[in-house]
Amino acid sequence: CYDGSRVWSLLPVGQSSGYGKGTDIHAGADLEERKAIFGLLGDAYITVEGGPGVAEEARLAYARGATVLPLVRTGGASSGMFDFPPAALQKPEFASEAQWSLLTKTDAPVGDSAAVVCELVMVVPEKKKIAKKTELLRKKVDNLRIEMGLDACIVCILGGAKMYDYGSGML
Repeated sequence: CYDGSRVWSLLPVGQSSGYGKGTDIHAGADLEERKAIFGLLGDAYITVEGGPGVAEEARLAYARGATVLPLVRTGGASSGMFDFPPAALQKPEFASEAQWSLLTKTDAPVGDSAAVVCELVMVVPEKKKIAKKTELLRKKVDNLRIEMGLDACIVCILGGAKMYDYGSGML
């Protein structure tokens, strides 16, 4: 989206993403704790496709006030399945109708949808940089931000299996 973008995969301790791109960061003793930390880490979450796990993490993030930008066009949880937060499927106040339609219409050019995601992420309001955290998890999240060298907006991506198939053309 912009020069200086960095990519991390947040994993439970002892696991590896195997992606060969970005940096693996370890947080949480198991998947449940990793999900809890991930749900507190971001200021904005982009969802791509997904199943019940993506919907659950989106619900947790949205409930604490994070911005959730679903790529509705990709189907699955991102289109409202699996108890995805209904309010997150509504156009955010900082998005135009034209931008929102590029995230929702399946016939929109993929490149245009990707560009809009970048535009919207860049304008996530500062007021959204909030987190309702338990004391223990707050310390873990703060330590992760330090390890990652971040004091800016953190954007997290939640996605289903198709998101990781680079040949699928899915966005």
